[in-house]
Amino acid sequence: MNGPAVPVFAARLYARRRFWHRPLMSLRACLVLALLTGLVGLCLRLAVPVTPVDQDYRDVVAFYRAMPAGSGH
Repeated sequence: MNGPAVPVFAARLYARRRFWHRPLMSLRACLVLALLTGLVGLCLRLAVPVTPVDQDYRDVVAFYRAMPAGSGH
């Protein structure tokens, strides 16, 4: 690619890339979205009941805790 084709190719490539370098959201919109996401997560955490750990789970954890290091998967 020598001669006049190189500047034309470079100009086309740069013209395509300029669109992707524009910010899609403002900083304020991004921060508001992050705050709303956190509030939704907090509301879900408070609204949905958490199931307590049952005895079967505690038995499995105790079994793996008793195994020597490196022998489990």
